[in-house]
Amino acid sequence: MRIKHRGVFVLISMFLSCAIAVFVSYIVIQLDRALAAPFGLPTESVTFRVRPRRVGGVGGGELANIASQIAGLLQKEGTTLVYVDNDYGIGLQDPTGYFASEPLAQGAYFTADDFNYPDAITLVRLNSPTYRMLMQDSTVVNGRVLPVQGVFGEDHPLYTRAQFYVYNFRSTTTIEGTYYFSRNSQAVGEVLTLLSTHGYTYNKVPFRQGARSVLRDLYLVLMTAGIIFIGFNCFFAYFVILSRHRAVFCIHRRLGATPKALLARLLVATLPSMGLGSLLGVTTFAVVFREFLGDFTSVWMPIAVIASVTASAFLLVATFLSQRIGGAKEGRLC
Repeated sequence: MRIKHRGVFVLISMFLSCAIAVFVSYIVIQLDRALAAPFGLPTESVTFRVRPRRVGGVGGGELANIASQIAGLLQKEGTTLVYVDNDYGIGLQDPTGYFASEPLAQGAYFTADDFNYPDAITLVRLNSPTYRMLMQDSTVVNGRVLPVQGVFGEDHPLYTRAQFYVYNFRSTTTIEGTYYFSRNSQAVGEVLTLLSTHGYTYNKVPFRQGARSVLRDLYLVLMTAGIIFIGFNCFFAYFVILSRHRAVFCIHRRLGATPKALLARLLVATLPSMGLGSLLGVTTFAVVFREFLGDFTSVWMPIAVIASVTASAFLLVATFLSQRIGGAKEGRLC
């Protein structure tokens, strides 16, 4: 079977594949972020959320003593802690210098001795409110003027939109919050036991739960609606093309061809055009956005091409069935 308008099939597939490429790349990137350990920590990292049993928890000298004991336990076993409370900062205990090699916009990272003493020094986020108050290598943090060790930007693993600075965990003013440990070492169990004895409860937080939030993403919902709209337009275009071949299909049916045989011949005739269009569409999208996509290109490009060809074939099959060509009986006109 020869189908005219092969160029139109290529263009339709290109149009559909570009839309699917956006859709697939967004899902792959968001899932990669959701399934990755927070703050660039190793995959064996563990997360716990800590809350006080009574309102307010501990304070003053008792809090400082607990924070010092926690830091000491982690220091002894070389376990890194990233602590996030309800404030604008991140508490850090990094005895092995896990983040030491990460690039900074200005200044230097904490030294090993910085984590042995409760001196409140900080790293500040570039262009944050604390950064804009930076004067003579100091800034205001929670009403205190603190020395600033360095400045980090968006390319740093500790960068978040909600937190403005990173400080030595020993100088924390609270111990209620979320604890991200680089590994589930013996020290982690001792830290949790210590917190429990001082009136705090804790529960483990699986970081992979972030994958569910991707499915609830507003942008994903909007893109899904866009894909449906584009698919409908592609269906309509296929419908117009197949309508022009209706007489040919009817002749084949009158001569004894079955609907399955006609559909199989139709797919064989159009799949090369669909494949070419899908490949061109995805490649064009990848070239235009290669700087943004980076290493993700090798992951999602084959997925996007396969998804595009599959979607095009599905729409074509649905269009063929909607023409009621298969309803015509052998030996009769459609």
